Amino acid sequence: MEKCLQIPEILRYVCDELDTESCLSAALTSRTFLEPALDRLWYHVDSMRPLICCLPVGVGIFKLHNEPAPGMYLYPEPTFKCEDLNRYLSFYARHIRVFSSPTFSPHEPCLSTDFLLALQIATEYEHGALAPLLQKVVWFPPTWTDVKSRASLSAFVCLFVGKHIESFEFRAHAQGQEALYNASLQSNIKRISKQLKSLTIKGLYEAPLIHPYLLPFPWDTLEVLKISTYSSTLVQHLATLPRLRALEICDKELGQPTFHTLPRSQAPPCPTDFTNLRVLSLGTTCAEDRVWGMLNYLPSTNQLQQFEISSTSIIASCVCQDIIKAIALRCNPRTLTSIRLVDWDVPADDRDRQTLSKFDEEDQDIPVDITPLYPFDQLEVLVVSWFPDIRLSTQDASAIPWREQFPLATPHRRLHTLRVSNSPISSPSRVLAFLKSHFPRLEELDVFYADYDLETLSVLDRRWAAVLKGL
Repeated sequence: MEKCLQIPEILRYVCDELDTESCLSAALTSRTFLEPALDRLWYHVDSMRPLICCLPVGVGIFKLHNEPAPGMYLYPEPTFKCEDLNRYLSFYARHIRVFSSPTFSPHEPCLSTDFLLALQIATEYEHGALAPLLQKVVWFPPTWTDVKSRASLSAFVCLFVGKHIESFEFRAHAQGQEALYNASLQSNIKRISKQLKSLTIKGLYEAPLIHPYLLPFPWDTLEVLKISTYSSTLVQHLATLPRLRALEICDKELGQPTFHTLPRSQAPPCPTDFTNLRVLSLGTTCAEDRVWGMLNYLPSTNQLQQFEISSTSIIASCVCQDIIKAIALRCNPRTLTSIRLVDWDVPADDRDRQTLSKFDEEDQDIPVDITPLYPFDQLEVLVVSWFPDIRLSTQDASAIPWREQFPLATPHRRLHTLRVSNSPISSPSRVLAFLKSHFPRLEELDVFYADYDLETLSVLDRRWAAVLKGL
């Protein structure tokens, strides 16, 4: 046992599996567990309370302010000196890896602007002094941190953003609304742009608002970028980034689509554009041509491996077909291994029965044809979860050049759960016979409509209900 406790990896694994209370007990019980336990306890800090608790008694005084909202603020005493930070900086600050700017709460102690200035002076204006080994920063907007507070925390981002930062996440705000917040972010991003590997810019904005954060810098080390929208100017700049591996563009959290305002690609892409891009993920509240139009910026020599489109609205069959055609035209069959096309993010309350009735027998809608995807012989994952009908027979499935076949002609004796969702069927008896023959150990059939009242079920619902009853 003693030999095992001499292996740092084992100690860290044990502490990672403990809850906060147990980890604290382990740190206080054995010196062997002290460092790995502190790594676990201080890994993610989202409050100023840990710093305040490490300060000696008498270095500050709390004052209650009722404006603009009730809160307790710590002000420095005249006796405050640099040495008062020794305990925090020597034993605890180096364990922090993730910092989320604390949101204002009347129940949490706050650092006043005077105390933040005192910290800056005490650390000799060193960047990242309060968390010297910090790797990730999540900085919340001023509406969450400063608006109700008497302290301007946004002006002191540099106290946490140091030379080891690899990931940065923030929300963009209109330039005229929060000038101090934007200026502070731009200054720090300029400083760390040569070391960042991941950047996430959330919020409700149009592309020009984030141009000052992205266009001025070469981003030589950036590998992952997540934004809410794009412009042709921005895409042309992103195409030159040498290490950009994953790009996510998603406007779903905005509550309204933004892609429809984007211009279509005019000039043909350069063969050297997006040389290292492997993952492209597009999410939207309203799928239309300018969403997957992002594919038009990729050269025919692209090395894309994973492509995804997800929508929070039901996609019409004609639009689904256009997406399939765009993938076949713009993606590289020699490299693409994963395709995910879903509109299952649609809230359950929005799935009205009339919209879904197109799956009934009298449905005359044209089914989506996925045969344009057949040339993609490197595919390992293909998820097409759309409300429009996709008819795929056993013969059609066998024609797809999968790298790993799913042989429907061979029984799968170890399968216990099968997800069929809202797949259209015509004969419940034939489906039931097929399931019993090919999946003898099947215990659960995940059917999307199985919980509705039988009297109000559509034709499709009643067919799956009959299958469930026969299992």
